[in-house]
Amino acid sequence: MNSAAASSSRTTFILAHGSWHGAWCWERVTPHLVAAGHSTISLDFPGHGLDAKFPKSYNDPLDAEAFATEPSFIAEIPLSDFIATVTDAVDQAKAGGADRVVVVGHSMGGVPITFAGEEAADKIDTLIFLTACMGPPNAPYANYFTAPEQEGSKLGDILSADPAVVGAFRWNPASKDPAFLEAAKGALVADGDDDVIAAALNMLTPDAPVAIYGEEPALTVDRYGSIDRVFIKCSKDYTLRPALQDLMISDLNAAFPDKPVRVFEMQSSHEPMLSQPKELAEALMKAIA
Repeated sequence: MNSAAASSSRTTFILAHGSWHGAWCWERVTPHLVAAGHSTISLDFPGHGLDAKFPKSYNDPLDAEAFATEPSFIAEIPLSDFIATVTDAVDQAKAGGADRVVVVGHSMGGVPITFAGEEAADKIDTLIFLTACMGPPNAPYANYFTAPEQEGSKLGDILSADPAVVGAFRWNPASKDPAFLEAAKGALVADGDDDVIAAALNMLTPDAPVAIYGEEPALTVDRYGSIDRVFIKCSKDYTLRPALQDLMISDLNAAFPDKPVRVFEMQSSHEPMLSQPKELAEALMKAIA
C-alpha cells in the first residue's frame, strides 16, 4: 500500500485498482485529492503491482503457444485475500484518524469492495464504483459477461489465452505489435495520451483473476444496503459498455430500492485515472460533497 496523508483532513479515500493494474495507476489522481485536504491509500491487490508474479512463458521473444496454456499463479489466490486487502486498508484509515472512509473500486476492484462493504459496513461511509463490477446479492458478477448490454466490448480482442485454460484473464502488455497496441488503446484508454499509455504498458501485468467473478455476495440490507453507494459511469468505455453499467446500477437499485445508487458520469474511456486524472479527482470529491 502507498499512502499520502493530509493532516487537515478527516476523510480518507481508499483506491482499489482493476485487472493488471497496481497502486501506481492512481499516482496522477492522488495529488488532486491531497491538495484538497484529503488522505489517500492506494492498494496493490494480491498478484498485482509489487505483489505480481509472472508466467515463465512471459519473456522476449514470447512463446505464444506456451503463454496461451501455462497455468496462472493468480488462479490460486482466493477472493478472501482481495477482500482482506480492502478491509485492512479500512482499518489503517480508521487507525490514522479518518472520520470518513471512502472506498473506490475501479473495474475488477468492484468485486472485492462489494464483499468488503458487507464485512466492514460499520467502518465505510461511501463505496464508489468507477466503471466497476457491481451487482445484486447472491448473483455472481460473471453473469454479466454474456449480457446483451455488453455487446461492443473490445476487451476480448486483446486477450492472449482462454481464461478457462490458464485460470486468468491473460494478455501481453509487453507486445510491440502495432495492431495489438492499437487494439489495447481502443479497448482500454482510447482518450489517453500515447506517452502515458506507453508508460502504463510497462507496468501493467499479464494476469488477472477470473475465479472471483464466480463468487456470490451475500449482501444484506442492514450492512451493505446501509452504505452510501456511488457509480461513476464512463460513457466512452469499450471494456464495460455503458449499457452494461446502466444494467448493473438498475439491478442493484432493484435489490436495495430504499437506498438507490447515486450516479455521476464522465466522458471518458475505461481508464480515466490515466486519461483524465484531474477530472476524475473532481468527480470523486463531488461524489462525497
